Amino acid sequence: MAKAAQLASRKRTKSIAAAPQKRQKIAFTSPPVISAHPQHLTEKRRRSKTPAASTRQALQQITAPRSNAGKSLQPNVLSNDDDIMQRTTRSRSKSVIPSGLLPTPKTAQATPGKTNVLPTDGSSQRKARESRSKSVVGAQGRTPGKARKLEKLRKEVNDLNKNNWNVGTKEWIKKFKQILPLFLDPTQNEVEYVKNGLELEKMLTRKGGLESYDKIYIVKEKTGLGIEIPDSRFDIRNVCQLLGDDFDIGVIDVERQQTEKMKLGDFANEMMKKKGRTKILNAISLEITNLPQISSMFEQPKMVRKLSMTQKLIDIGHLPKNLHPTVRNYLLMGMKDSYTNSHCDFGGTNVYYHLVSGKKVFLVAPPTENNLKMFADFELRQNRTEWFFDQVLEDVRMFELERGMTLMMPGGWIHSVFTLEDSIVFGGNYLSLNKINIHLRIHEIEEELIQKQVIDYSLTFPNFELIQLRVLKWILLPKLVEANDQKLDMEMVDRIGWAAIYHINQYKNALLESEKTRRGKRMIKEYERTFTDLDQQMKQQERLKKTNKLRTRQTSAVPSLQ
Repeated sequence: MAKAAQLASRKRTKSIAAAPQKRQKIAFTSPPVISAHPQHLTEKRRRSKTPAASTRQALQQITAPRSNAGKSLQPNVLSNDDDIMQRTTRSRSKSVIPSGLLPTPKTAQATPGKTNVLPTDGSSQRKARESRSKSVVGAQGRTPGKARKLEKLRKEVNDLNKNNWNVGTKEWIKKFKQILPLFLDPTQNEVEYVKNGLELEKMLTRKGGLESYDKIYIVKEKTGLGIEIPDSRFDIRNVCQLLGDDFDIGVIDVERQQTEKMKLGDFANEMMKKKGRTKILNAISLEITNLPQISSMFEQPKMVRKLSMTQKLIDIGHLPKNLHPTVRNYLLMGMKDSYTNSHCDFGGTNVYYHLVSGKKVFLVAPPTENNLKMFADFELRQNRTEWFFDQVLEDVRMFELERGMTLMMPGGWIHSVFTLEDSIVFGGNYLSLNKINIHLRIHEIEEELIQKQVIDYSLTFPNFELIQLRVLKWILLPKLVEANDQKLDMEMVDRIGWAAIYHINQYKNALLESEKTRRGKRMIKEYERTFTDLDQQMKQQERLKKTNKLRTRQTSAVPSLQ
């Protein structure tokens, strides 16, 4: 998360002066997608507005012309109630989520020229409003209202680009805030709000387990998450008391989108100013795992600890402390109007993100094949006046994160973050077996960027290849050996583990080649023997399948990989 944002800031300093030369396209393999096949759940109708809707209204009121003062400005989008009400229709939109990652979302329908928000008055008016909302779905599954909104958004973004402002400058931020309300709300199949950690756990259990985690969840209350966090009174002054004013931190100058070193005390002085700020600063790279003054106050969510590949290796004693990746726990501090440009977290890692204070707005795009290829090409261009999301506007969704909420985002989602109020965040990154195909695909992009000298290894997930190889040797291969000895179908007994074995084996040459630059020959030979053993065990599994000698064992839909 933090390193990916640093990457976005460090490499935007170069502008393209001459016509770009023809670049070689990044080649992507197409391994099968790990899917937990979640079942559709029936939700009760809710009348409360989502935080994203309230954000739109607030932003529209801020940016509205004076002639509209006193008027209620409602965005021409469906409320949460409309979306749920219209799921009885048979029309479906074309899903923006890759097949197998998320269920195909059902399209909500809008009425041309009408504001589709359920009224708060009598039932007769409500029924009339509901009747008007049932319109014919437009071409390619888009409602007329959505199509008009996208058209308006595209026009505004084109106007923004015509100015050739660098991303993050005051002029760019001012225009960006005006167009922010035009972005589309996410569907429930893309982003889902849950009351607390207990509800999230029950929801995932019904789907088959934690490994069925397949979309963005926003947890409104931390109850049941198993997370330990300071309360909302914790602020920048507390950080200075714990670490000292002379502690060095990395901050991003938002206007220049460049990272610089600064004393914590100096940063605190700027952040505590209510007026007359000379810079907008964003500190998003303070990793606190090895800072006991702060880390002793903090504990990751229980779900993260159970899914993390790193934690699995630590628990069985096969990842010594000197190899622990220092990306697990971050303290992030951002001023109002901070903007973190579009990025994908290093190694395609999953993200957890708890907002202690303040407000944030997220723009996200799913990790489809097309989006990832376009993003890789965007990263190669290193053009500071270019904004990635204007290339995939139809796939971009907006939602708000408020104080006390926790974001759980699967790996690979391309996202940018805008800070509505001064904010303090605790968060981190982790790898998981159920998203290993995404992790390896993003790693492939990063290797291409390294070869073209766009980034270096310091901006990638620490010990990524080593962790994959050790998980294979000490967790996955023993499971396959056990399945063969008992003549069990590995795919039926542990579908997530079997898929992870397949993906790592597909990338074995790239993983070994990367490790050769960092490890000794003895360790490389050891992992080559591991792949030799794996090949033999996979062949044995296939022989047992062909001869129908495999037994199946009753298991849950998504077996746990504890």
